[in-house]
Amino acid sequence: MAWHDNLGNPKARHEAAIIVREFAGRNIDIGGVASDDGGAAFMYAEGQFLTRGQYLDDIRALLAARGQVVVVKRVIADVLLVKIEFSAGNGGTSAESNESASESNSGNTGGGAGSPEGNSGTTEGEQLTLLQFLDEIHREHGPRIAAPDHVVTTAPLGSGCPATEPQIVYDPKPYPPVWFGAAAPTALRRAVRLGDGFFGAGSSPTARFAEQVQVVRDALAEAGRPAADFPIAKRVYIAVDDDAGRARGRIDAALAGLYGQRNEQIEAAVVTGTPADCVRELRQVAQAGAGLILFTPLFDQSGQMERLAAEVLPELG
Repeated sequence: MAWHDNLGNPKARHEAAIIVREFAGRNIDIGGVASDDGGAAFMYAEGQFLTRGQYLDDIRALLAARGQVVVVKRVIADVLLVKIEFSAGNGGTSAESNESASESNSGNTGGGAGSPEGNSGTTEGEQLTLLQFLDEIHREHGPRIAAPDHVVTTAPLGSGCPATEPQIVYDPKPYPPVWFGAAAPTALRRAVRLGDGFFGAGSSPTARFAEQVQVVRDALAEAGRPAADFPIAKRVYIAVDDDAGRARGRIDAALAGLYGQRNEQIEAAVVTGTPADCVRELRQVAQAGAGLILFTPLFDQSGQMERLAAEVLPELG
């Protein structure tokens, strides 16, 4: 008799049988632990479990001559899927031993590995089961060191199946605004369709940015969205210096380092020069449609921000 034949809930018994049969077609034996209400607390792949790589040697030492632990694959980071191969006479993975493991854990609803009532381990001549070995690991090294390779973990009683009976989930509101960066007309229209704002690139010259803004505004009108509810911004690479030539040379060198080479189009997008020069060019960016301008100095950031705050921003109003 299979472990699921003993489940008291007919629906759970039927569904468990289907799952076991489907996995058997892929040569994977499925074990299970009953819950107090006659269902399945969880189902797991027999003969394998999950653990962290740092505990692998300790687990192998604990198993000792009773078998060997073989790494199947690395699941993620240091989490390993391992297979346990019991030595002859020390715990095969036959159907009989699987049933014994499941029956001995029929009252375990906590998702951990249980053992036969009144027996915390195995006696001489008794076959070791996967869940019993996991229980040994927990006692020896602490909880959460190893866990079954879960196939099914059931939803709480009365909650329904999340896959077929969707539940109310956490739905944060108001949502944070989603700003799109875009350049091509298709991408700009997508920003209007899916986003909450448009952010022009620092590499786009002001004239190009103005063209992009027009595409966005046209798309907003077509979609019936108020332009006032769709903010537009632009990043501006900026360099302010009393010596305009020095400012240009420093920002061009910084851009070449950022992009890997000189690029005339990107250099043309920069706002640079004396404070008065920067004020004039920034006004052009605002007139092109930017309601918000993100200053991005690429050298001497603290010194540049001090000059912008003292000599440029007050002139912009």
